Amino acid sequence: MVLPSLLPQPLGDVMLNALLALDGGTGIVEMTGTIGVDGFLSGLSVNSATSPDLAAAVLLEVGRMRWEPARLRGVGVITAVTMDIRF
Repeated sequence: MVLPSLLPQPLGDVMLNALLALDGGTGIVEMTGTIGVDGFLSGLSVNSATSPDLAAAVLLEVGRMRWEPARLRGVGVITAVTMDIRF
């Protein structure tokens, strides 16, 4: 099985603003979702976050990200994921 991988993409303005709001501090957002065979995330939810504003920004940006889906014997498969986004 080949695991999913994030495709290269620029950070969006929402994420950049969230990083600026941290003002050099740290932040963590833990989220879960599903990567579909089309490479898009669905069912995203935040499990925990250091701040609601950071959680909202990360949820929006991660929802826009495109992935190379997991493959089993060359065929794309749906994959449940848990992510810790750390700043």
